[in-house]
Amino acid sequence: MPRPKISGAAFYARLLRTAMLDVLRSDYIRVARAKGVPRWKVILRHAFPNCTNVLVTQLGLDIGFFLSGVLLIEVPFSWPGIGQQAWQAITNLDVPLILGTVLFGAVAILGANIIVDVVYAFIDPRVRYE
Repeated sequence: MPRPKISGAAFYARLLRTAMLDVLRSDYIRVARAKGVPRWKVILRHAFPNCTNVLVTQLGLDIGFFLSGVLLIEVPFSWPGIGQQAWQAITNLDVPLILGTVLFGAVAILGANIIVDVVYAFIDPRVRYE
């Protein structure tokens, strides 16, 4: 059974840590701590929900990066997929197929951005779409 790849987890952990440190310096966190709320509850109920926006944004941006990296991985390793198909279309000057793969990538990035916007509405109650 293949092991899951978590090579990008360190980047997201650093991103979450930086966002958490910024939120923990906020006034409302100091007020919650002054009221006597336990530290774990302050972190889980007050700080963490305000840090998730940063993670969701970065994940949405990384979708485009992952799609662009598909070509760089599939072609050298001869893995069948969209990247290899796009490369064959480029080398054969197959304009309709090139346009199709670019359109597919654009729609995938657009879909990821829409999903990020919808997730924002669930995560942050201040964000409402009317």
